[in-house]
Formats: sequence, structure tokens, C-alpha cells
Amino acid sequence: MKLRDVLNRMRWNPEERGQAYEVTYLHRGALQNKRTIPFSSIKEIHSSWFTYTDPEGGDVLIPFHRVLEVREIESGKLVWKKRAL
Repeated sequence: MKLRDVLNRMRWNPEERGQAYEVTYLHRGALQNKRTIPFSSIKEIHSSWFTYTDPEGGDVLIPFHRVLEVREIESGKLVWKKRAL
């Protein structure tokens, strides 16, 4: 399943609880070059990127190719993972 489909399912499917997920993406300069955000901070999902609101209130654009994985927070269950090249 494509990342965009996973994110849209979390956002629009009434059986999903978007706040139960987190998204980890490549962020150069961060610890281990990764940053994890709660799915609930995502504002818009587009064809190849999404935007989220950072803790300071600014909007950040993340291209899908930088997303590494999506996990369920409570169980740690992997929902989506970028395939290895």
C-alpha cells in the first residue's frame, strides 16, 4: 500500500484513530537523522507530500520520499515502512 493511501485512511476512515499513530521521517541534523511526529499534527496530505504544524506553530512540508515509517504509538506496531533500496 502506498504511503499516501495509509495517511488518508488514518485521516478519513472513522474506524481509525489518527492520534494513535506517529510518523518518522529523515531529518538531517536531528538525533540519528530522524524525527518523529504525531500523526495528529499533520494538517494536509497531498499527492507527494504532507504538511504538519511544528511545536512552535510553523508549517513544515515533508516530501513522501523522506518518510521512513508509520507506527501505532501504543503497541509499536509497524503500519508502513519505506522499502529498502
